Amino acid sequence: MVDYQEKIKELEKRIKELEYLNAQLESAIGRANKIAFDAETARLELDLIFNTVDEGLCVINKDFRIIKVNRSFARLFNLDPDKIINKNCAHILKMDDCNTENCPLHIVLNGIEETESDVIFKNQKGENLFLMRTATP
Repeated sequence: MVDYQEKIKELEKRIKELEYLNAQLESAIGRANKIAFDAETARLELDLIFNTVDEGLCVINKDFRIIKVNRSFARLFNLDPDKIINKNCAHILKMDDCNTENCPLHIVLNGIEETESDVIFKNQKGENLFLMRTATP
């Protein structure tokens, strides 16, 4: 004969365990959502700063691909940001030290913490731009 009282007690015990675990899970989800919200807020703030500074900024990955530029950079170089993203930086910037060991990205990839130099760049309008170029890892 089945002892229904014992089965009911066992079910009640398991329900309480599930309720406890569910509360823990909901708490963890809440913390994860807050972290995700905070990270997205920080990303939006950094994007705002990145796009509103007067200096031209360009982010280039280890494969020498342009992954991000700000508005000032695009305006300074007279380039459409959408057309240069994921392009090889040497093909876009065409500076004298591109594809050489003097390339700033090449230098920082070989262990130097930062390199800074003054360069003259001719933009697509044929104007000479006198720039200070900084590269960091």
